[in-house]
Amino acid sequence: MIDKENNLNPITARSILEAKYGQVWDNDQLNHDFETLAFLPPVFIVRHKSHNKKGSILFQDKPRFYYGFVEKA
Repeated sequence: MIDKENNLNPITARSILEAKYGQVWDNDQLNHDFETLAFLPPVFIVRHKSHNKKGSILFQDKPRFYYGFVEKA
């Protein structure tokens, strides 16, 4: 579903991202699972709170979702 501003509704957008990238986070979920260390659109550098590993995560705006976490080697 696309709204009047040509944005996907949140449920559809999340489903598409999950199908392509796996786990997807909203703002609250991101803040629960990660500490944000740096930001350079469209990438955040983060530290995963549960295992203390650094990595990067992509985001999209409207609706805002985070996806594609990649651990730093």
